[in-house]
Amino acid sequence: MLIALVCFAPIASAQPTEALDRETAARVGLELRELERWNGYARQMLQYNSLSLCEVDSIRSSLSALPREESSQRARELRQETRQNLSGSERYLVRQNTDDILEANAARFRALVETHGWPDSSRLGTADAGAAAPLLLSLSLDDLDHLNPILRDAIERGRLPAQTYASAYDRALRLDRKGQLYGTLSIFDSRSNTTRPPRIEDVERTNRARADIGLPPLEAYETGPPLLGTPRPSPAARSPEDPISEPVRELIGFSLDMMAELDQQVGLMSRLHTLSPCEIEETRRSLGDLEPEEREARLRALSAEHRDRLSEHEQALLQIQLEAIGAIHASRLLRLVSRYGWPGADRFGDVATSEPLSLLLSAPTDTLDASLPTLRREVEASRMTPEHYAQAADHLRIRQGRAQLYGTVREFDPEAEAFRPPTIASLDEANAARASLGLPPLNDYRLAGRQNE
Repeated sequence: MLIALVCFAPIASAQPTEALDRETAARVGLELRELERWNGYARQMLQYNSLSLCEVDSIRSSLSALPREESSQRARELRQETRQNLSGSERYLVRQNTDDILEANAARFRALVETHGWPDSSRLGTADAGAAAPLLLSLSLDDLDHLNPILRDAIERGRLPAQTYASAYDRALRLDRKGQLYGTLSIFDSRSNTTRPPRIEDVERTNRARADIGLPPLEAYETGPPLLGTPRPSPAARSPEDPISEPVRELIGFSLDMMAELDQQVGLMSRLHTLSPCEIEETRRSLGDLEPEEREARLRALSAEHRDRLSEHEQALLQIQLEAIGAIHASRLLRLVSRYGWPGADRFGDVATSEPLSLLLSAPTDTLDASLPTLRREVEASRMTPEHYAQAADHLRIRQGRAQLYGTVREFDPEAEAFRPPTIASLDEANAARASLGLPPLNDYRLAGRQNE
């Protein structure tokens, strides 16, 4: 799935302690809200065992309409009701996907704070600044250490609550399998269904750290080494030539379908200029039985019809989110390839309904370029079809503004509302390249700079 990159003017940089002008504050606030919205989607797909953005969006809307206590109760009930929707292994894959999206969005949040300082209500307004604290909790220990001068300055100026900073830091330490520094995280005891005080290894050190950011000494705590649990073992080394068990094949199939489904949903949201996942579900149903050319023409008409629905910056942020998810999925696909070989339909078609080529084509240009030698070896090992390798190479050349080498990608002509033959630089060159892959000579083509007769 190729979507044209939407270019937009970068947000003007400001010193982290400077006031933001109205336009910059509005754009930073919008990006914060969008980051938190997508983080919410990622978390709730895991919480409610769903691969549908529309489903989790509907759940969010229904819960937000309830009083707080009733909403919390209903959320717990929904988590129980949907628990059986996915197996434990499938949930692990969805969790991986969630963690990857949170990590990508954390990098964007870090860049915002680094450029503009802590986005508190005095600089953005209460509504926009409210998204900052949850995003701070998604940062890694390295991110927090990198931003430490900015965050500590914000604490001293009264812009960032010390408790919020301390909670984020303790959470990052726990994720890094280290003990808490500030003692802000209680322990949930699943056996007794109760919450215990935080476990602290060095109380004096903790209280010095708390005093350093203006927090009072810790009153309730347990002493002892941190409870870190058992680390997940690293996967055993393997090569694509090794046999694949049936349970692993099924998980790979699920992973491919999960990634393809999310790519399609977000891609259509960007293409149709909408922030409503459920609108996309309706559009997909209406396009289901159309022929490819008819479908493409209809999508282009809808895109033109709704072009002004989002602001330029909203559209750009949606495009960035699409590209971030595409990069995550392409990276995961290439990791699968390194361990199991290319998961094409001939090997995984009975356990996956999606074609992994679409995931590969969502990769950033440099990632796609770097993957070609590996993919060529997959062709030589008969795990990837020559046609799919050629399509990946031709898509790369189109992105680079070059004529296709193999002539595999038909290009849509919006005036004729039809797909046109591929554009190549030389028929002899194209046929020689095709022959090297075992593909037949090219019959239908256009030469760069002129139409083939």
